[in-house]
Amino acid sequence: MRTTVASITALLTILACQPRPAADPLPSWTEGEAKAAIVDFVDRVTDPAHTDYRPVDERVAVFDNDGCLWAEKPVYFQLLFALDRVRAMAPDHPEWRSQEPFASALAGDMEGLAAQGEHGILELVMATHAGMTTDEAKKLLMENLEAQVRREAATRAKEILDEAEQNADKEAREIITHAIYRCAADHTVETTVSVVAFP
Repeated sequence: MRTTVASITALLTILACQPRPAADPLPSWTEGEAKAAIVDFVDRVTDPAHTDYRPVDERVAVFDNDGCLWAEKPVYFQLLFALDRVRAMAPDHPEWRSQEPFASALAGDMEGLAAQGEHGILELVMATHAGMTTDEAKKLLMENLEAQVRREAATRAKEILDEAEQNADKEAREIITHAIYRCAADHTVETTVSVVAFP
C-alpha cells in the first residue's frame, strides 16, 4: 500500500513539473491567418534566440483605426455626435428637412443615410464640425453628454416615482381594506349581539 501511495505521489509530482502549453494569448479572436500571423510575429520578436528578436526598448505597439480602440457598433460615436448636432442645428437650417443627407438624419432613417454613402456622411460631419476649435468641440461634447445623462436620470427618477406611487397605492388599499374589515367586524359584533336576561 505504501509503495502505491509513493508511486502515485511521484507520478503526480512528475506531471506537475511538466511544461504546460501556454494559454491562448488572444482567446477572443477567431482562429485564422490574421491571429496566427500576429502570434507568430510576437513569438519571433520576443524570442532572444530568433533572428527577428527585438529588445524591449525597441518594441512599439501601433494601433490603427480599425475599431480596436473605437466602438463601432451600431455606428461610430463620431457619427452619433454628428447626428445629434444635425438635430440641434436643424432649427437654423429649415432647408435640411428636404435636403439629403440631412433629411434622412433628421428622420432617424439610418438606411436612407447609409444610401448616401461616404459622401453623405462626410457632408454631415463637415456641416456639423466645420470651423469648430478643439475647445468648442470639447464643450459641445460635454454639453451633449450632460444632457444625455440628465435625460437618463430624469427617466430613471420617473420610473422610481411611478414605482413608489404604485407601491403606495397598493399599501393604501391594504390599509383601507384592513380598516374596513375591522370596522365591519366591530359593527357586526355590536349589532348582532343579543343580551338575554337570566331569571
